[in-house]
Amino acid sequence: MIGHLKTSVKKLVTCDVTMELPLGPDYVEAFDVVFTSFCLAAAAKSVAEYKQFLKNVASLLPSGGHLVMRDVKNKTAYTVDNRIFHYLSFSTSDVIDALCNAQFEVLEYKSDTFSMPQFDPPEFEVFVLLARKI
Repeated sequence: MIGHLKTSVKKLVTCDVTMELPLGPDYVEAFDVVFTSFCLAAAAKSVAEYKQFLKNVASLLPSGGHLVMRDVKNKTAYTVDNRIFHYLSFSTSDVIDALCNAQFEVLEYKSDTFSMPQFDPPEFEVFVLLARKI
């Protein structure tokens, strides 16, 4: 599986989801798959912004392209080196609504609750989803 993944991935790029054209106006190539992990909720200050950021990400995909997303629900902050950073708290319905608003259909959604005593709160829910752009 890892070998197949290594030969399948053609390019890794970083982007700014806060921009309408996340890769800038000069980048026109569409991607078959976009993967985001714990990013959108860290960037968004509101559910409305979250929805816009998903639309911006959708601009990177053609119809039929796929989005793979991993994130944490109902968390309000995270800490790095004793610095606290904002994290948007949202529900499953917020995510599904934002995806539909950005012209995605959810193909698969899985979530699980994790317990890590060093975090506050110690329990949090992580989800992974696969969506296709309509």
